[in-house]
Amino acid sequence: MSRRRRVGGAPRASGFGPSPSRRGQIGWRGTALLAAAVAPLYGAHLLFGANQPMAAQALTALCGLILIVGLAFPRLRQALPQLKGLWPVAALFVLTLVLAAVTLGPGPAGAAHPIWEWAGLPPTISVNRSATLLAMSQLLGLAALFLFGAMAGSQRAWGVRLGSVILVGGAIWAAIALIIFLSGAQIGQAGRLGGGLLSANSAATMLGILALLATGWLLRALRESRELAGPDRWSRISLAVAPLALLVFALILTGSRMGTLATLAGVLTLGVWQAFAEPGRSWKTLGVAAGVTLIAAIVVGLGNDLVLRRVAALDQDVDVRSVIFAVHWRAFLDAPLWGSGLGSFIDVNSYLMSAETYRELWNIRATHNVYLQWLQEAGLIGSAPMFALIGLAIIASALRAGTLSRGGWALRALVAANVVVLVHGLTDYALQVPSIAAMWALLLGLQFGFGQVRGRG
Repeated sequence: MSRRRRVGGAPRASGFGPSPSRRGQIGWRGTALLAAAVAPLYGAHLLFGANQPMAAQALTALCGLILIVGLAFPRLRQALPQLKGLWPVAALFVLTLVLAAVTLGPGPAGAAHPIWEWAGLPPTISVNRSATLLAMSQLLGLAALFLFGAMAGSQRAWGVRLGSVILVGGAIWAAIALIIFLSGAQIGQAGRLGGGLLSANSAATMLGILALLATGWLLRALRESRELAGPDRWSRISLAVAPLALLVFALILTGSRMGTLATLAGVLTLGVWQAFAEPGRSWKTLGVAAGVTLIAAIVVGLGNDLVLRRVAALDQDVDVRSVIFAVHWRAFLDAPLWGSGLGSFIDVNSYLMSAETYRELWNIRATHNVYLQWLQEAGLIGSAPMFALIGLAIIASALRAGTLSRGGWALRALVAANVVVLVHGLTDYALQVPSIAAMWALLLGLQFGFGQVRGRG
């Protein structure tokens, strides 16, 4: 007969999994709120990432509605003024919007784009004022999701539940994506799993983020199941392995080389971080996990024709991206301080296209480098506060992970998931996809607020 025993008293919550204890339960209404906040984002993934202007604006409005409904919950609303470090982040965000608004006018002498003079129209810094206004409104939607995530994450029970909802929702999205792909009903993507998005590489970014959350769940399950006997332990572990296996399988089918490498970098970051956070307890688990991952990667890689074909095409893709980067780096150098206005990529791309670069530029909608695109559109002046905002949110979250008495694993997994976004952003444009940007904003808020407010949730 199996039996349970636990050193040190009552059982604890496991990663993003449900807590066996009733303490801190948030109730069905709270769970329904979190599910209602997350489900539309996955729905938007399946609808091409809400990547058209009208769809993006609809998603932005929905983000604002999510925050309003969240504020209707007293426990979430009361947590907002207790969030530490929120004012510096808010100030950087407001500064980003103010600087973006400056580009709607002529700005300082010589800052206006020369295209307006050639057209005989009033000069402005932004090449496309309408696109800049739309981009600013989308930033407001992302800020709303960040605040919602921070409010929910501030109380550990809500934060753990939101993480669970995101992971379960992600597994459902991945399963739907697999069914569509394997049934041959997927639109485009040339034999690569796209998850409803316009790019398989963007799908890889999202799957990599979710794989990091699932890895945190698995490592926590391995740690906390040590005191469980026989079938109970393997049942606990298998529940954590299942979503991770599904997400990794889907990631492989995207054929994304950099997405896979970015995910491995995130997993390595999480594993090493956890090993140092709890020395003497995690090195064995880390070694086993690393060995299994390496063997699986070798077996799948050698037996997967898609991966081999994508690796063989690496030189060609590097050449294409080199042309894109060179053209848009030149666009940044033409207006290094103020840029050409948020949302102006397509206009600038068309403006700079030539007979020599037409083959590489004619059908792209982003720079394939999130950092370069922000520099080109917002310039050094406009990009600095946004880069500082993201850096501050991540660093504050990482520092807090070492101070939590409970939930440290969950926060470390959330922070490590940023590695996937930041590394893959060097060669792709997932953050230019509205639904993925919205999901990352929610995750950033969740980790920023995680565990800041004490209470029963």
